Amino acid sequence: MDRAMRATMFITKSIASIIITLLALGGCSSEAPNTPAPVAAAKAVPLTTEPAAIAWFEGDIEAAFATAKKQNKPLFLYWGAEWCPYCKELEANIFIRDEFVRLSRQFVPLDMSNGDSETIRYADEYKIYGLPTVIVFSPQGDELTRMPGGIDMAQYVAVLELTLNQIRPVAKLVAAALAGESLSDSDWQLLANYSWGQDRGQALGEDKPTDVLMQLRDAAPASDTLLRSRLALAAMEVWLSQEEETRDPSLASVHVAAIEQILADSTLAQANLMKLSGYGQSIVELAQGEQQLALQENLSKLCKSAVENAEANLLNRASVLSGWAEVATVLLAEGESPAPDQVVWGKRQADALVVQLDTYQLHAGVNSLWGVYFDLGLIADAKQTLQLGIDRSKAPFYFMSGMGYVELDADNNEQALAWYRKAWEATRLPLDRTRWGRGYVRRLLNLAPDDLLEVERAGSLLLADMASQKGGLNAYAKPIAQLDESLEEWSADSPKRQAVAVSLRARMTDPG
Repeated sequence: MDRAMRATMFITKSIASIIITLLALGGCSSEAPNTPAPVAAAKAVPLTTEPAAIAWFEGDIEAAFATAKKQNKPLFLYWGAEWCPYCKELEANIFIRDEFVRLSRQFVPLDMSNGDSETIRYADEYKIYGLPTVIVFSPQGDELTRMPGGIDMAQYVAVLELTLNQIRPVAKLVAAALAGESLSDSDWQLLANYSWGQDRGQALGEDKPTDVLMQLRDAAPASDTLLRSRLALAAMEVWLSQEEETRDPSLASVHVAAIEQILADSTLAQANLMKLSGYGQSIVELAQGEQQLALQENLSKLCKSAVENAEANLLNRASVLSGWAEVATVLLAEGESPAPDQVVWGKRQADALVVQLDTYQLHAGVNSLWGVYFDLGLIADAKQTLQLGIDRSKAPFYFMSGMGYVELDADNNEQALAWYRKAWEATRLPLDRTRWGRGYVRRLLNLAPDDLLEVERAGSLLLADMASQKGGLNAYAKPIAQLDESLEEWSADSPKRQAVAVSLRARMTDPG
């Protein structure tokens, strides 16, 4: 099960579509963590004391921009969620470290992870795509850069220090590079550490963003092979994020060739480890024949070596192990089991990692490791790890959805629905209640279409909850329209279902 699918089992990729789609059962951006320095360089020591805390700005986003301008400080805008495993990984690896906390004092840091329905408007305005999203604005309010999760402390500090020096925004750097202008090393460093997968037309434009990235790669200094490799991977990432029917199929071989070149250089392979492991399954699927088998073998070796490095960052090792499991099982036929030696090795590594997770690592670590067990066919272990997340995470509903997925995969629809309902009922924040409620209703329409009483009960509660939030039902116009479409499809040719649909539609507009 690749990460995109694992994310999809919970929620869609886009924050805006968090509010727009019914597939909301809780997940993060499908963007793989960005490339850190070699994994051994970023060991995270489990914390035994309360970490230092960022002095987050208290106020809304307009007040934060005004304060940034008044104090002549950049604005550091963080968009995360309590349930988002990649957000928890960013917080555990970066935000709680003293070095980052000290640096944050030179910014106006604003945390938008408040779970308020007002967040929807800002998500659309700033084109938030996936979690976590970090955007740095100049004191004048110009967007300078977007920073991905998954980069190490040194890279985070380097990029933020660049933004303190009044650098040009990434969009202007892209335009300059494509126009043939000479860029400084600092300019290229910013481009190398930009969150291209979350750009959404900000710097690349809407037309052929993959081509733009490939042009950037070609424009980069030939001597900087690391920079060029990162831009090549970014081009592949953006290409994979497009709908399959809209991709240029001729680029598949171009991306595979770029991956082979990176894997052939051990330094580049290590430096791009997180991206390669995150997209490993997709990379193997792009190739064919002997080339496909060679890629699978080389990616597997790279991942195994990193996982076995006990000095490496624990969450990175868990994430890479998850990528290894996807690569190891991607070519299996339906119903075919992984090789026994793969199962033994993968289980041994996952068992060793899960017991080391501290409080701050738990959510992200469990998210990676239960999928390892699942991919290897160790369903009891997957459930046990999900239960650990349910028992100890601050967002247990996220892992309840995982339990639902496991049951659904086993065709246990009744048990799956029970878990999806539990997940909804366990949410607290307004956006989370709405998100998981939509997911439950969607599953209900698909898995128990004739349970009319439950459809009406759940749909009514969901709409009442939306109506009670800030902005009322108007804030949820798009998801309500999608709910209407789902009800239309569900109720076709059934008078009894149509009666329920009519009853729910009557609740889809604010009174007066």
